[in-house]
Amino acid sequence: MSRVLNIRPEAESDIAVAFDWYETEYSGLGVQFFDTLSESFERITSNPLHYADLGQGIRRKLLQKFPYAVFFVLDRGEIWVLAVLQQSQSPDIWKSRK
Repeated sequence: MSRVLNIRPEAESDIAVAFDWYETEYSGLGVQFFDTLSESFERITSNPLHYADLGQGIRRKLLQKFPYAVFFVLDRGEIWVLAVLQQSQSPDIWKSRK
């Protein structure tokens, strides 16, 4: 069953920053990042419980080909993306967004 996926404004900002950085590094790489992220969103909506629960209902999906992770929660049947961050970034960032 596919669920509604909502992206919080902070996560939208994360995505924009990553996209811009990749595009600056190599033209078209930002688009590849966005495509990979879109595929991850599709997988999350298809089976959100498949991904690791990090505690307090926060789950993480690692992106393929890019060192990023999507942090999300399920709330009343909807998925809320809290953050899209580099895996090396402090977990305090996504923990503060629940």
